[in-house]
Amino acid sequence: MLVLKFWTFWQAAAKAKREIDGLRQLVAKALIVNTLIILFLILLASWLLYAYLLAPINLWLVQEAPNWLAILGRVLLWLVYATLLILISFFSLRTSVAFMEFWYEIIVARIVNHFRPVHDFPLTFKGLGMMSLTAIRELIWSLFLSVMLVVTGFIPLVGGVLVFVLGGYFLGRSLHAPYRTVMKEQKLAYELPNPTWLFNLKYGAIHLALPMVPVIGWVLSPIS
Repeated sequence: MLVLKFWTFWQAAAKAKREIDGLRQLVAKALIVNTLIILFLILLASWLLYAYLLAPINLWLVQEAPNWLAILGRVLLWLVYATLLILISFFSLRTSVAFMEFWYEIIVARIVNHFRPVHDFPLTFKGLGMMSLTAIRELIWSLFLSVMLVVTGFIPLVGGVLVFVLGGYFLGRSLHAPYRTVMKEQKLAYELPNPTWLFNLKYGAIHLALPMVPVIGWVLSPIS
């Protein structure tokens, strides 16, 4: 079912790029910028996390701690590191979406206007200001959620699972926000059903997991 949906979306995107002049170039630029943002944030945060947290603690466990504590500590340390990688992935994607929201709305608006020509979608300073404020608000909200998820991650046993579930849900909500914004401005919001929490969770969880897969995930994350 998931593969079928992905193939349907892929065909729809290919049709839009064939029919709308300049859309292919606009999408390509957006993908390049989005990929660079995601890779930069993930690599920077991962390096800082390893260099200033994981490596020093691991060195202390190897050199100073008793054998039983070293084994237990290294297992717990890698569990914490895996949880923090999920948070890094979540924050990187949320940040890239916030920075690219204005660009995404332009792309979505062109697609909607092509297939559902209701009225013009002029770009005004007021609209630009509103989109910029939305992006800033999303970035602040992302920082707040990241802090809350860090706290959640330290809950024994279930912390990592809760981080992944909550992070996936909130990420799923934010990823389809540009579509809902354009549909509302085009007076077509009634045609866009409200996504269920399960849809948000599945959609966000897939995107949350992709950046943690080296190379392949980094390529598929901005495309998907």
